[in-house]
Amino acid sequence: MLVPMLRSGFLASLAVAALGTSCALKFTDYPAEPDSSGTGAAAASTTKSASVGSLSSGSASSSTGSGPSKLGVVIASQNKSASYGEADFGKDATAFPPSCLELIPVGTCEKYACTGSNATASAGVITIKSSSGNIAISPDVNGDYAQQPSGASLWQPGEIVTIHASGAEVPTFQLMVPGPAVPTITSPGTTALVIDRSSGLNVQWSGPLSAQIYVFLGSSGASPTAVECVFDGAAGMGFIPPSVLTDFQAQESASLAIASLSQSTIVAGDWSVTGKLQTVAYNSACTFQ
Repeated sequence: MLVPMLRSGFLASLAVAALGTSCALKFTDYPAEPDSSGTGAAAASTTKSASVGSLSSGSASSSTGSGPSKLGVVIASQNKSASYGEADFGKDATAFPPSCLELIPVGTCEKYACTGSNATASAGVITIKSSSGNIAISPDVNGDYAQQPSGASLWQPGEIVTIHASGAEVPTFQLMVPGPAVPTITSPGTTALVIDRSSGLNVQWSGPLSAQIYVFLGSSGASPTAVECVFDGAAGMGFIPPSVLTDFQAQESASLAIASLSQSTIVAGDWSVTGKLQTVAYNSACTFQ
């Protein structure tokens, strides 16, 4: 199972109906990587469920028995000049994330579906900090965390980033995650990108990379669709099969984002919390055929 991506942000909620139930699907901007004109196309990120991974030092303890019943995620993403921090904590692990999304595994990828809703919780003030900078994010009265931007990069490749929560309904915790380097994306290109749903999509990258490669593809129309895939960074390539793209419509517009990914998971009480760092290397608008 892949670890969680974030569902909340400053973009407006998009109404989605699934199984006869209306819910809100929220997409969040990645920090846009500047192109040759000095601008960048904003791509999106969203949430996914977590599995327990390696523990880092902190006040939390490892899981026992059947494991944690609640899931949380803290995300920091950056490009060369900006960074963002966000967080999300859902009280019911079977209905995570709180924005009523679940993931349907398809090989190394997962497709999003809306099945219900989930209550959120607060972990207090969350600080994402390295020697290069820091971001502090605070919850509202409902336990929702808004995206918090920073005008500078948060880490250098390999630099350790500490994620610390002061604690509230979610107990205090601390994670230490190495900052991923920036890969060079060699395919696809960024000019007039058209994705053939019947052929799938090849993604290729270069550069010394020990982190994973995360790919997000999402539309934001009347019926938003999203998929995400995680590949071994050392492989230099990954393939998104046609079976993952079946929910996208011909001529539908979408955004494609590719980032390197480092992550670590810790158990705090009955919460499994994953910290994720993403260095965004690619943002592009695309259409389907």
